Amino acid sequence: MGDERVLVLMPTGRDGERTRAALEGGGLTAVVCADTGSLCREIAAGAGTALLTEEALVGSGNTLQEALRSQPPWSDFPLVVLAREGAADRGLEIREAMNATLVERPVKIRSLLSVVRAALRDRRHQYAVRDHLAERERQAEALRESEDRLHVALRAGRMGTWDIDLATMRMTCSDSCKANYGRGPGEPFTYEELTAGVHEDDQELWRGVVEDAVARSGEFEIEYRTLWPDSTMHWVHVRGNCTTVAGRRLLSGVSLDITGRVLAERTARSGQERLRAALVAARMVAWEWTPADRKLHVSETAADVFGLPAGVGLTGIDQGLALVHPEDVAAYEATYRDAIERRGSYHIHYRLVRPSDGRVIWIEERGTAVFDQPDGGVRLFGVAADVTERKRSEAEAIQLGERLRMALDAGGLGTWEWNPATDEMTVSARASEMCGTPVGGPHGREQGRRMIHPDDRERARRAAEQAVAEKADYDIEYRLADRPVWVAAHGRGLYDATGNLVRVHGVVQDITERKRAEEEAVRMAERLRLALEAGGTGVWEWDIVTGRIIWSDQVHAFYGMAPGEFDGTLETFTRHLHPDDADRAREAIRASVEDDIPYRIEYRIVPKGGGLRWISTAGRVIRDAGGRPLRMIGATSDVTDRRLTEDAIRVSERRFRTLFDSMDQGFCVIEVTFEDGRAADYRFVELNPAFERHSGLSPDLLGKSIREAVPGLEEFWFDTYGRVAATGEPTRFVHHAAPLARWFEVYAFRLENPDRHRVAILFADVTDRMRAEQELRDQDRKKDDFIALLAHELRNPLAPIRNGLQVIRRSDERAARERSQEMMDRQLTHMVRLIDDLLDVSRIGRNKMELRRERVALTDVIASAVETAQPAIEAAGHELSVTLPGRPVDLDADLTRLAQVFSNLLTNSAKYTHRGGKVWITAELHGSVVSVSVRDNGIGIPAAALPTIFDMFSQVDRSIERSTGGLGIGLALVKGLTEMHGGTVTAASEGAGSTFTVTLPVLASKPDARTEAPPAIMNGESHKILVVDDNRDGAESLSQLLEVLGHEVRTAYDGIEAVTAAQEYRPDVILMDVGMPRLNGYDATRQIRAQDWSAGVTIIALTGWGQEGDRKLSKEAGCDGHLVKPVSLPDLERMLGELHRAAD
Repeated sequence: MGDERVLVLMPTGRDGERTRAALEGGGLTAVVCADTGSLCREIAAGAGTALLTEEALVGSGNTLQEALRSQPPWSDFPLVVLAREGAADRGLEIREAMNATLVERPVKIRSLLSVVRAALRDRRHQYAVRDHLAERERQAEALRESEDRLHVALRAGRMGTWDIDLATMRMTCSDSCKANYGRGPGEPFTYEELTAGVHEDDQELWRGVVEDAVARSGEFEIEYRTLWPDSTMHWVHVRGNCTTVAGRRLLSGVSLDITGRVLAERTARSGQERLRAALVAARMVAWEWTPADRKLHVSETAADVFGLPAGVGLTGIDQGLALVHPEDVAAYEATYRDAIERRGSYHIHYRLVRPSDGRVIWIEERGTAVFDQPDGGVRLFGVAADVTERKRSEAEAIQLGERLRMALDAGGLGTWEWNPATDEMTVSARASEMCGTPVGGPHGREQGRRMIHPDDRERARRAAEQAVAEKADYDIEYRLADRPVWVAAHGRGLYDATGNLVRVHGVVQDITERKRAEEEAVRMAERLRLALEAGGTGVWEWDIVTGRIIWSDQVHAFYGMAPGEFDGTLETFTRHLHPDDADRAREAIRASVEDDIPYRIEYRIVPKGGGLRWISTAGRVIRDAGGRPLRMIGATSDVTDRRLTEDAIRVSERRFRTLFDSMDQGFCVIEVTFEDGRAADYRFVELNPAFERHSGLSPDLLGKSIREAVPGLEEFWFDTYGRVAATGEPTRFVHHAAPLARWFEVYAFRLENPDRHRVAILFADVTDRMRAEQELRDQDRKKDDFIALLAHELRNPLAPIRNGLQVIRRSDERAARERSQEMMDRQLTHMVRLIDDLLDVSRIGRNKMELRRERVALTDVIASAVETAQPAIEAAGHELSVTLPGRPVDLDADLTRLAQVFSNLLTNSAKYTHRGGKVWITAELHGSVVSVSVRDNGIGIPAAALPTIFDMFSQVDRSIERSTGGLGIGLALVKGLTEMHGGTVTAASEGAGSTFTVTLPVLASKPDARTEAPPAIMNGESHKILVVDDNRDGAESLSQLLEVLGHEVRTAYDGIEAVTAAQEYRPDVILMDVGMPRLNGYDATRQIRAQDWSAGVTIIALTGWGQEGDRKLSKEAGCDGHLVKPVSLPDLERMLGELHRAAD
């Protein structure tokens, strides 16, 4: 028991020592305490794990209960109480007061040990459950802390995310979420559609759970059915939470399609039900028992198979042994004890006496003894089947076989063999003696013909020719020519693939005595008939001439008739044949009578009282000397049980073979070879079809060894399978096989006799999974680095902005205030650019980025990029060289986005080149494409980093990235934008310096020059402007800026105020925020547009949402324009100017 010790609290020293000795004799450690004080000291020192005491020391009002409650974690430790005989009520009181087990005196040592061990096991289980729950709670806490970092993992796990604005009931959800409800990426999916798709039987449950979560602003979790647009039903698991963010009540959560899991659980339950049905149908009993406590658990079929009286169950092995026939008990006990010692399997047949009716039945039992790690002991599992009928059939078959052998010996049969190719006939000594020919002398067909009596030769010739022509048996009786002897000859031909006769084997018998003693033969036949009936086999005789049939009493019983009830007619016999077998049975009789084919058949009959039985019957036609049939005699036996057993075996075999052939995992059986006690090799005994796909090895491995197939395989595989073969302990593991370059998840267990060293292996190729897990770990690390750098990059501009605000607030010097404003504008531009890059990468990854393509000159793109990157290049003291083609190059591109590609590459070169370095940008025309390379003489890129340089969050050196402000998204953005323009980008580095090359398609010819209108700007007129934003600071700061520009401005802080203010103020322009409480910007715009006076009002949506779908929503609501926060003054002036020009 390891560190587990039992504390014994007994004031009487003698009783305590006796108890201690009993416990230690059973392998337990015991400490005797004379009073509760010494007991508590032992507990405080951590000395015990269970307590054994007397009834008088426990219960209400006793100091022991209070003492234990003050000693956590012993407040719920197991307590075993020795009580006086008949103290049931007292035991109930003790159990209610404490975690106690009552044992009535007198107490047997074995029972006491069993109770104490059970208490210790219960405590270990409770502690394991508590530790497991604590670990689960810690894991749940860790999971909650990292929820914001799991977006990539959610997508990888096909888990969708969603958010519902409870004010507008507008739902946004991920593509994975849409997929869980049968929608495609980009397909609109609203909350109303989600609710309408809930299965009608789950609607009430869904509404109740969601409404409850909203009412208490708490979490919820639900599994329900949903109908997809294609009318298929799926199960989803949804978990969500109702929260308030920035004044908005949101219902957010995740969803997961669990249809596969639900179906798998249903399949598992169906499998268990089929197993129970199979046990009942096969009259088998499944059992389990432990030698330590001799407790026995049996399946519900035990009552029927073992003949247990009503209300009586089997709970102990001693009850089971009491059913075993007294003469078989010793052998049974020796068998299972041997299995326990070997930790192996056993197979035994024994007799059992059924208590309900006293019948003795035969039981076939198979069991296995296994080491039970939690208990430290052995547990036996197995099945027992009633094989009484099979035993009876086997005994009858042995008896009949022995009688047949004796009959052949007594009949004096001789054997012969004829080779048609050489015309050589070989006969046995008995046949030579019988026919009067020299032993070993030459024989041929002609010599054999001359031995036959002249009157019988023609008949014998026709019989032989007919047998060859029909490939049938040769069977004839004839007289010998030169001696008064009758013989019966029987032969069977052997034919080659083309149907030619190659050999004939046969027997010959002297039947002279039979002819002379016909009466004696009849008496012998009668005795044989009686013997067959005594063995459960009936005999019959059919007089073919008169048509009368005679049945023995046993055959009457088969047909459900009393002896003598059968009327002896063929019509009555055929009327009891099963309709599906009647024609076949009649044909067998006809073939035997007319074609002399042996009559041997199995068919079904319908007895007189109903039901169904399988009958096996065989017979022979007796003919006269001229070959005319006289009568037919035979034997019949009931083979119903055998046929049912055979059918069950065939079904079981088909199921196993179907599972074996169709299972997705690889499966094989190997035989391990040992040398000097160590596994040296193993060969393949059986492979399933999936073996090749999972292992990559040829299915021709059957019979070959693994060392032949995979030289250099690690010793781990031999040691592991050798250990399973030697110990019988199954194992489950994941390991890499270097020669195969694959990871495998393996479950291995031993099969059959341990001496054969056969191991079954169920395995799967998990190489992709292991690679994906490693990639996920790498991505998770990159994500953490990215989040840390992003936080750093977002904080960096905040410090100078705050400092600039202090300068503006406290300094009266105009120059200082202007410098601070310029600095703050730069830092704000940096933050906006950073956020824009993040949004751009996200849009590209979700295919949401839209390019505004037009014909642009490459020189304009390069000029714009150089202009953007020039400050960074000049600040680092670099020299920039620009080389462009000698003739104009036009591209079909978005000038802003394409310039962003080259400005990012130029900025990268400026960052990663030592001060005073050189940067080159060179464009070369190659037919229909142009290649633009950005090269520097900076620090370069390690070769190992080149394959992933364009991946999201990819960073060459984290220390450098931190010092230069790199987030690892710039090159990902470059790659995405380049590919959207139909181009490619590559990176190269030879240690020092790096080169990035962008290749783009060029336009073939240039269209006529067209004059573009200059960008419109806001004219110098003063306008009445209404600013609407629930962020008061944002609304007031924008108002102040517009007032500085000479406009008349008013503000409103929600949608309702906006409608009222517009009605009263009648502004020229309304800058409308979208997401606001009480009434959102869309609805406010709709109410304003419903007024006649709003026709000349310009309404511009001002929001943080900038996707194309958001722009569409604002336009549908009635907005004239859409600007994304933070809005710059030039953008605002440009849009107002454009709207003003359009109005003119």
